[in-house]
Amino acid sequence: MLALFLVAAALAVGPTVEVTTVDGVKTAGVLSELSAEQVVLETGDGPRTFAQTEILLLASIAEPSDAQPGGAKAKVWVELTDGSKLTGVSYTAAKGKARLGTGQEDAIDLPLSAVRWVRFSQPDDQADAAWSAHADGGLTADLIAVRKKTNVDFLEGVIGDVTDDSVTFELDGDKIPVKRAKIDGLVYFHQAGGELPESASVLEDAAGWRLSLKSVKQNGDKLSVETVSGVKLDRPLAGLVRLDYSSGKVVYLSQLDPESTQWSPFFDFSKESPSMAAFFQPRRDRGLDQGSLTLGSKVFTRGLAVASRTRLSYKVPPKSKKLKALVGIADSVGDEGSISLEIIGDGKKLFQRKITGKDEPLELDVDLKGVRRLAIVVDYGEDLDVGDYLNLCEARIVR
Repeated sequence: MLALFLVAAALAVGPTVEVTTVDGVKTAGVLSELSAEQVVLETGDGPRTFAQTEILLLASIAEPSDAQPGGAKAKVWVELTDGSKLTGVSYTAAKGKARLGTGQEDAIDLPLSAVRWVRFSQPDDQADAAWSAHADGGLTADLIAVRKKTNVDFLEGVIGDVTDDSVTFELDGDKIPVKRAKIDGLVYFHQAGGELPESASVLEDAAGWRLSLKSVKQNGDKLSVETVSGVKLDRPLAGLVRLDYSSGKVVYLSQLDPESTQWSPFFDFSKESPSMAAFFQPRRDRGLDQGSLTLGSKVFTRGLAVASRTRLSYKVPPKSKKLKALVGIADSVGDEGSISLEIIGDGKKLFQRKITGKDEPLELDVDLKGVRRLAIVVDYGEDLDVGDYLNLCEARIVR
């Protein structure tokens, strides 16, 4: 079987990938077709065809090659109006169009109507707070971010042509050429309009791009894509890291805000300690100890860490079918951990089980058809240990 797979891989020209379906089944093979309708893999058992509607994730298994020949280092960071993020080595704009140099032969043309902001210094946590405060606010004009020693000042006006050397900026009716070396970035104002449609998939590649897509298809050694904001471009197939098709099919609990979160201490304090309550609050996409979300020595990127005794209540999205997760006592707690897990739908008990640290991780699969309110209750187990907590890895509602 392995020999057949290796032969298929040697004969094929596509990357080796793994497809995960909505039901959680994983299949590895060589990508031979990717279209709007289906994905075809060459496997040791022959070709496998997956309808696009049943795919949750398509991820590269092998280390992707450098998507920017020559190892060009990013000097420009761009975000589109649909949330797509691009990087490049140069940025110019004129007559309603922007041109993003990527270090490859051909630059990419972008309509300015799709460009939200451009930054000329690498985003970092300290600068991001200031950027978010301005770029995410209710804009009434374009913004230009000017470096002032250790700070960045945001000025309102109208952004004109952008060259490698300067930016034309209209301020109070005067057009002022500003040297590019002084500019940290640009924020474009867009008139409020209709909401963009939901993305069909999200592409991540080796160059650090993250594109919110309306459509994607394989075209030789490239992926031809159209973003939700209407930008059409090609990306190297060899640089594919992952294609996330979960939008509209799956909602991760870590993405949802619970309607209520109730943690009850083991001891009945006359006055609850705010610091203790904060410590025992559920964690999203990380462990309760602020470390990685791990179960069975495997690290997960999505999920919840929930301490005893906690009750989480959620409004279930329409047309939901199942609640699925891999659940178990956190690795950091060890074999002595013990909790009781209950899943309640509209006041009716749908699932109940005691889980210990000696148990193998459990595949949770609960029917949610017709359920409007969901409650997850993690209670103390037989040992009544306040240090016990449960990891619900890849906890998701399947629609």
